[in-house]
Amino acid sequence: MNDLKTTSIFPSLTRRQLFAGTAALGAATMFPIAAWADGSRLNVRAYLEPDDYDPLDASGFLEELLYGCIYRKLIQYVPGEEWYWQLDLAETIEQAS
Repeated sequence: MNDLKTTSIFPSLTRRQLFAGTAALGAATMFPIAAWADGSRLNVRAYLEPDDYDPLDASGFLEELLYGCIYRKLIQYVPGEEWYWQLDLAETIEQAS
């Protein structure tokens, strides 16, 4: 009988965690868009060129992301742990249940 102990590279990593991490990494590479701010300018890199800059004629998710960087909305979502919004272009808004 062989008394060699088998060791793992990631001893606390379960198989389920490995598959979840791999799936998350694969999903992150599906969205090839990057944005960063430099002073008062927002730089956006997207691997597509829209046919026109009309948000009503958007043909995909990446165009929606690009238009979200260009055009303002009626409300904006406030980043954080809780869901909350603030007015952007709208003067007032009434939320009906």
